[in-house]
Amino acid sequence: MNDPSCPECRLVAGAATARGVSALRLGLFVVHPKLETPPVPGWMIVAPARHVEQWDELHARELAELGPLVARVAAALRAETATAKVYVSVFAEVLPHLHVHVVAGPPDLAPEKCFPRVFLEAPAQAPAREGPDGDADLARRIHARLGTGSAEGSPWTAVLLSGLLWPGAGQFRNGEWGKGLLFALGGAVVFGRFAWRVAVEALGAMLEAPAPMDLAQMFQLAEEIQARNAPELSVLTFFLLLFWAASVFDAWRGARRAR
Repeated sequence: MNDPSCPECRLVAGAATARGVSALRLGLFVVHPKLETPPVPGWMIVAPARHVEQWDELHARELAELGPLVARVAAALRAETATAKVYVSVFAEVLPHLHVHVVAGPPDLAPEKCFPRVFLEAPAQAPAREGPDGDADLARRIHARLGTGSAEGSPWTAVLLSGLLWPGAGQFRNGEWGKGLLFALGGAVVFGRFAWRVAVEALGAMLEAPAPMDLAQMFQLAEEIQARNAPELSVLTFFLLLFWAASVFDAWRGARRAR
């Protein structure tokens, strides 16, 4: 869930930009330049797409994605700037949304302003760098190196998993483990009841058959089982399809909400 009052959540939702540059969605995270004009160029932010305030609130998939993504942002900064060192820091003191600072330290930075003292610089007093090598242009080049997006952030990944694999798979993909388990177990119960009824009927008929059945007899047996158990099998089929459809819709909604 996102917090409408959170500046970072507004960036995620596309309701705001970071100094004219939209946030780039990559998997479960967004990447964008610092909200305020930074005291040095090449200051990027990596933040989870959902509203998270503490590091230990990140779930396993977010933790697995975060490290490699920060490394990609650092590599992009090194490629696009003259920095010899990229600094990575997490404070989250002012903005109540977990975010990682990935900063390219310029080689000509005065010693009295070296990191971490650069964080003490007043952002509002720093002039915006304009022109082809300005802050916005640099941020767009960083975004271009990182890519225009990722299938990780697409709601269709979760939809296809729930629709083609099994109910609940999309919820697991979204990190909604409780819902995923509920849909998966619910689908298994309904399908298990269906399979058990068909198996009992088929086994009983085969045991009563005087001789091994050929293919035509087996098809006839299937029709007889369906006819004898039509009310129960129809209800089970209806609930299984309903459960499956609900899982697909919920997986789509959960993925969209995470964006």
